[in-house]
Amino acid sequence: MLKKLLLLLTLSAAFTAKSQITLVNPQPDFSFTAEAPPFSNASQNDIFPIDLNNDGTNEYSFRWDAFHTVAWNIHFCSNPGSDPTRQFIMENSQELKALSFGAAINSSATFSNSWDPWIDDPGQTNFRNQGNKYIGFKATISGTVYYGWILVELVNRTLTIKEYAFTTNSAGLTAGQGGTLSVTETMQRNEGSATFAPNPAESSITIDHSRHTGAVIKITVHDLSGKLMMKQEAQFGKPVDVSSLQSGTYMLRIEHEGITTVRKMIRK
Repeated sequence: MLKKLLLLLTLSAAFTAKSQITLVNPQPDFSFTAEAPPFSNASQNDIFPIDLNNDGTNEYSFRWDAFHTVAWNIHFCSNPGSDPTRQFIMENSQELKALSFGAAINSSATFSNSWDPWIDDPGQTNFRNQGNKYIGFKATISGTVYYGWILVELVNRTLTIKEYAFTTNSAGLTAGQGGTLSVTETMQRNEGSATFAPNPAESSITIDHSRHTGAVIKITVHDLSGKLMMKQEAQFGKPVDVSSLQSGTYMLRIEHEGITTVRKMIRK
């Protein structure tokens, strides 16, 4: 009986939190690999942009670059880089802190104004080969404070961004709250999630959901620099015209009932 009561309390709290949290879940997970020396390319910027208020301006992005020509360096950057309102939970003056599930991300946490802290370099292993870890961040946009987390895994030189979530609730959130490791999100995954086809696309795509055919959704399409290319309402199961997009790779953002799914889309 006690176990059932605890489960009900957990479910109640999770559903309450879910209504206040936006989850972005790239499917499949998004990965990139930093080059090993000797380098043929000195750096790569804005690899996975994050736009918290969906206005086409990235608040954060991942990048990697060469470190004294002999090693790689992976960063998680605020954008614009000098803006003190884009902050992080840090290990020290240069390195991000690798948070575990349940870590507090709120006004009581210690945030730093460093604009390009490191996830990995040759001298640290707080993320590398440590399994799933969370990055904590805080941003103030037009007077609104956003608290959030990003779930990543770093294996050797390959960083995988699995999902991220944020809230404008003044109480903040905890690492992993609202994500796929929570009870409600696990239940929701069992119900299915948004998919689209064809990919690569020609003149149109159709976005589907196994349980919500015909439901109204909001979609936005950004290029890989984070520039907004399309924004409109659509319906599950109905064609969406993408003929205005140039050939290339884009990030398709699908919003429905408080859940945001991000998928990579290729336009032929």
